[in-house]
Amino acid sequence: MWKTVTALVAVASLAVATGVKAEEWPTRPVTMINPFAAGGPNDVLARLFAQRMGEVLRQPIVLENIGGAGGMNGADRVASGRVDYLCDIVTTAKPQIDGGAVKAIAILTKERSPVLPNVPTAIEQGFEVEAYTWNAFFLPKATPDAIVQKLNHATVEAMKTPAVREKLESAGLKFVSDDRTTPEYLAKFVQSEIAKWAVPIKASGVSVD
Repeated sequence: MWKTVTALVAVASLAVATGVKAEEWPTRPVTMINPFAAGGPNDVLARLFAQRMGEVLRQPIVLENIGGAGGMNGADRVASGRVDYLCDIVTTAKPQIDGGAVKAIAILTKERSPVLPNVPTAIEQGFEVEAYTWNAFFLPKATPDAIVQKLNHATVEAMKTPAVREKLESAGLKFVSDDRTTPEYLAKFVQSEIAKWAVPIKASGVSVD
């Protein structure tokens, strides 16, 4: 089974300077931390947004990859026949599907993926399952609101850039509506996701070692 990405930006956190006035920020390059390995789907997203956001903010965005291989190792394992199935994001799974290395069983969102239109959803096949990944930018708790709003503006502008949008949509990503691109919406959405997944996680008996 496969899950798709329905969110807008790369999963990343930003280290911001706090020694300058918010209205003057940024006065030097901004560091973006991508918690996934270079070359992965989130790395592609991060680099696309880093370039355009740097143009909007008039300061370079320095991208640093810190983390493991994310979903890439899992996709390789499904290919190099050692596992039965894997739930993976479309951007990672599609090349394997197109190459015939794996067989797509279902899409785990309510609608079919535009880049895999022939793969039915789990709901179409009688399974009431909806699961998808989403991505967002997060900042340190004490970040001044003016900086939050400026970065939000840069992110939205990057999302609306035709070249960026076309690249991401061709990879299988979906963009949220304008009313879901605000910091306020994200704060509420995170809480709803925690509440949503707490029940099945507890029911499954899964625990962190």
